[in-house]
Amino acid sequence: SDVCSSDLIFMEDKAKEYPNTFAYREFDKELEFKAYAGSDIILMPSIKESCGIAQMSAMNYGAVPVVSNLKCFKDSIIQYGKTPESNKGIGFYSLNDSWSFLEVINNIIKLYQDNREEWLRIVTSCFLTDFSWINGALKKYLELYDSIL
Repeated sequence: SDVCSSDLIFMEDKAKEYPNTFAYREFDKELEFKAYAGSDIILMPSIKESCGIAQMSAMNYGAVPVVSNLKCFKDSIIQYGKTPESNKGIGFYSLNDSWSFLEVINNIIKLYQDNREEWLRIVTSCFLTDFSWINGALKKYLELYDSIL
């Protein structure tokens, strides 16, 4: 398991404390997509992440990503409220500390409760985001590759 022992203890304690609202499971490929489909948000408080494919998979199911402020997420997550057209955002970033992460989660809960229409727009944008090679990414990749040669 990639979970450190103190995090594992924390997760297990919270699952016992809140058995009807909190669950922790070791990674399970079969359960992964069921969890995405049944979630409103996906929390990824990563310290490091090699490519960040989990948030892309979750967005296919309409789960809004909350990620650490790492470079690996910059090509897939548009920060909600931080772009010139702030209503184009499809996810949320936090600094790499627990308090920042908690603050972002609290802001998301407020948005979810107070502006349901905007929340549904974000979810819909997640559903519609296309990470396939067909959307032009392959052409851009080949142009970059050719420019280096």
